[in-house]
Amino acid sequence: MRKLRPGTIDGFGRGAQTVTTAEEFTRGGDRTAALEREVQELRARLAATEIAQDGSRIDGGDGLIQSVSRVRVKDAKAHSAVPSLAPFQAFVEQMREGALMVNSRGTIRYCNEAFARLLGSRSPQVIGRNLGEFIVGDAQRCLRRILGSEDSWLEASLRAGSGQSVPVTFSSTPPIPADGEMVIGLIVSDQRRQELRLRHEAMVQASKDAIYVLTPDLQIETWNRGAETIYGYAPSEIIGKSERDLCPRSEIAAFEDLVGQVQEKGAAVTVDVVRRRKDGSKIRMIYSLTPIREISGRTVGYAVVAHDVTEREKAARQLREAVARTALALEAGRMGTFELDFESKRCSWSDQVYGIFGLDSSTYQPDLKDSLELVHPEDRGLLQKGLEGAQRGEALELELRVRHSDGRYVWVQSRGLVRFDSQGNPQTLFGVISDITERKEAERRQHLLVGELNHRVRNTLATVQAIASQTLRRAKSPAEFVPSFTERIQALSRAHTLLTRSAWQGTDLDSLIREQLILGGSDRIICGGPAVSLEPQTALQLALVLHELGTNARKYGSLSVPQGMVSVNWIIEHTDTGPVLQLKWLERGGPPVTPPETTGFGTLLIERSLQQGQGGTSRISYDPDGLTCTIRLPLPQPDVLTGMPGQSSIGEAPAES
Repeated sequence: MRKLRPGTIDGFGRGAQTVTTAEEFTRGGDRTAALEREVQELRARLAATEIAQDGSRIDGGDGLIQSVSRVRVKDAKAHSAVPSLAPFQAFVEQMREGALMVNSRGTIRYCNEAFARLLGSRSPQVIGRNLGEFIVGDAQRCLRRILGSEDSWLEASLRAGSGQSVPVTFSSTPPIPADGEMVIGLIVSDQRRQELRLRHEAMVQASKDAIYVLTPDLQIETWNRGAETIYGYAPSEIIGKSERDLCPRSEIAAFEDLVGQVQEKGAAVTVDVVRRRKDGSKIRMIYSLTPIREISGRTVGYAVVAHDVTEREKAARQLREAVARTALALEAGRMGTFELDFESKRCSWSDQVYGIFGLDSSTYQPDLKDSLELVHPEDRGLLQKGLEGAQRGEALELELRVRHSDGRYVWVQSRGLVRFDSQGNPQTLFGVISDITERKEAERRQHLLVGELNHRVRNTLATVQAIASQTLRRAKSPAEFVPSFTERIQALSRAHTLLTRSAWQGTDLDSLIREQLILGGSDRIICGGPAVSLEPQTALQLALVLHELGTNARKYGSLSVPQGMVSVNWIIEHTDTGPVLQLKWLERGGPPVTPPETTGFGTLLIERSLQQGQGGTSRISYDPDGLTCTIRLPLPQPDVLTGMPGQSSIGEAPAES
């Protein structure tokens, strides 16, 4: 059955104004035979076109055909036997490209719907109008070029109904006769699709990522420059090879699993993979595999987009290692980092800073106000002044006292620099905080020690001066003065040596007795008592007393004869005013003792030195059986060391001098 459509012509210029439906064609028996007959008809019409061209001439000036000769048909019978071209017209109607036929004046005799859509219209509204109406720019010149067959391919722009300009290309056929006039067939291609394809291709080639296509059996079909750079293969070397050839052996199973996931999901799947370069080295990639499907859903290939992250992974690993080293160094140095945003006044602390302050990061979120409240009131002005200077571009460097969560104050050192924006406004303060409490305590102790040392040096010089003065006053001659003075200075030196070993924190009584009485080198000196720690000044005064007692015993007392003995014993008495050291010096087995007729410097030193500043007493008894000296000396409570009484011989374990 044929349907009439006025104003149309047969698909390739036949005069009949009919359209054969697809249903009628499919009822026509053997499809293959029908197609062969239609090919024969086309050949016949091409021959007729050549004959028509011999007798026709198109005027390039006004676009009209000046003379048209009749088409000489050699085999009219064969021509009349050619079947309808309606199937070919149906094919033209389904084309994506625009198709139309125009006469010598440019009137549109036929167009398919694709061409009408380019103009934003329908074919019935386009047929019968002049093609020049739709051409943008010099329409007459462009139309002459199309109708005059000056160019078989021409670029132009059409004006759509919306006013939009559509870039197109015209491809023309030679003129052919139809209904007593010559018509030209035109194919119109929308360049917008072509431009999109070209842009897409340019983007693919410009990409640094590897972008290529795989066939359904995973053979490489395309290869962009990014893939060539990453893998090292030229297109001629890799196209046609399998994607598996790029996989290390250990990665093939994972790749097969990836293909299975893509097929199952019907969508792209992105994973981290390892691939092999041409030189054999391995690369880490973010690899995306996307199925390419027909409208029917059949998979016709796969698109691959692979991003090389080898250097990024290396840089990330190096960054992680650097961060770990920095964190370890900060932790070892008891340091933490902080940030202060000047606009929001918000602070950001590292875990080390929270640890220095004893605060919990999950419950305490600091701002500038909170930070100022943690600072010791006397140091807040210093911090504010430092922040103001930092906002002017000065380096921040402060030492402050900050309140710990347990209530005590810790010393911290803060250093930082400000980052400014492009207008020169301060944005963020970055810095470090270190705990310097131990350093500050050491400085305090050092300051005290220096002060104590100065005090002790003055006392020592005063003692030396007094010893020299009193020794010289009682010496009968310089020969007698020198040894007496030297021995007393050496006794003082030995006491200093003991105190130096303990950083002048004091010394124990037992060591002091051994140091002052070793000059005899004898086991005839017995000492014993509980452990007692003496303060530095007390130890110095007691050292001189012991030296005088020992010197007197060796010269005149029990140690001056072989059978004489000396015992030194002490106890601690606990009184209402505190602990008191009671030391008893007892000589036996020596010459009979009688009180001296005059009081010498040694006796004065024994009896009076402990009274000055120490609050102690020293009493000498001149018993006929031997000299006895009883010393009582107050002890501060912390300096008493409890211990079991013991007894030892000086000669058994002499201390180093």
